[in-house]
Amino acid sequence: LKRADVITTYSKETLNVLREFNLGKTSRLIPNFVNTRLFKRPTSNENSSGDRIVMVSRFSKPKDPMTPIRAFAEVIKEVPEATFKIVGYGPLYEYANSLVQDLNLEGAIKMVGMTSDVRKYLWNSDISIGTRGSYITTLEAWAAGLPVIAPEFGIMKEIISNGENGLLVPPGNAHQLASAIINLIRNKDLRAMMVANGLKAVKKHDIQNVSSSIADIYASLL
Repeated sequence: LKRADVITTYSKETLNVLREFNLGKTSRLIPNFVNTRLFKRPTSNENSSGDRIVMVSRFSKPKDPMTPIRAFAEVIKEVPEATFKIVGYGPLYEYANSLVQDLNLEGAIKMVGMTSDVRKYLWNSDISIGTRGSYITTLEAWAAGLPVIAPEFGIMKEIISNGENGLLVPPGNAHQLASAIINLIRNKDLRAMMVANGLKAVKKHDIQNVSSSIADIYASLL
């Protein structure tokens, strides 16, 4: 790191650590990015009932994809018409599938598996659930006009302002996650506010804006 002319990171926390190592002069905060135009919802979602939930995540232990499944078992008791589409794959996929069966959620949860294009699942949903470190997924959800619920963990604490552009819940706490989901399903005004704020928040992460910052770094090196 000391030999580098420029160090980039998307995390303020990491940037602070680099400054502690006296590397602040060469370190730059460059946010992750998404092409917001590609994810823009093609039709309005204003009249939706709000009970269509989606999660896009890799099925690995650090991501903790099991907590949202356990939380949904509580959600369905309060909102029987709710549905949950889970998009992604990984080492824990079969375990997650077994958990869905053990909780008798086969009718309400659809395990989509791996897909190269998540947009149609976002566009046909009302609420996005993030897992640990779901930075890009959150940006895509915002761009698609979805409110986001995520664990209060790592980078998610940096990009989500709790109660404004999303809801943060304690990591691994299925009960509090379920409560947040139920609250968001039943509160149309809260969903609408978070959608509007999410669309504002994702603008600074648009590829057009971020690419110019990266180009400036390359130009300074040249």
